[in-house]
Amino acid sequence: MSAAAELNAAHGVCEGVHKAPCFDVAHWLEAKHSSSRVLHCIQGKKARVVAFLEQISAQDNVLAIIYDEPVSASESAELQRGANGRRIFVFWPQSTWAEGRNFARDIALLHADKFDYVAFLDDDIVFTRGAYMPFIEDAVAHRALIATPITYRADQDRYTLPTTLQAAALNDEQLLVFHISVLD
Repeated sequence: MSAAAELNAAHGVCEGVHKAPCFDVAHWLEAKHSSSRVLHCIQGKKARVVAFLEQISAQDNVLAIIYDEPVSASESAELQRGANGRRIFVFWPQSTWAEGRNFARDIALLHADKFDYVAFLDDDIVFTRGAYMPFIEDAVAHRALIATPITYRADQDRYTLPTTLQAAALNDEQLLVFHISVLD
């Protein structure tokens, strides 16, 4: 049985890991080498998560927590095709956003030697200007400890500083990027 099939078939919970489905994180991380030091943690409905994967670099590792229906082994294999980073799909029905993010945080901290940045994102974010990967690349290039895009409600005429990065005036946690050093 493939790793994806095992994940999708898992009904047990891992003790001490926020009641998350069990899977072998170390095997997942070692199974495919990626030079990227970014872990993208996306959470939401299967169709939107799968669609958003097109915006994430094929070099990067993705942990997707899906709550409405599992990703089949054949779908997982197709989504891995051409990706240098590892993509794993955890089917976790009735999970909350907080449980999913805490689970992803714990995984990142357990394997902090593999990641410099962790991006937590909702499945329904839309960039009206710019795009997801350039935002991530800017956060890494500027060595941001915490980064969040300026949301539409905050991106009004009141905020016209001519800088690439600036203080967040409003954030609804749809997309947060953390340096691994501030997650603990």
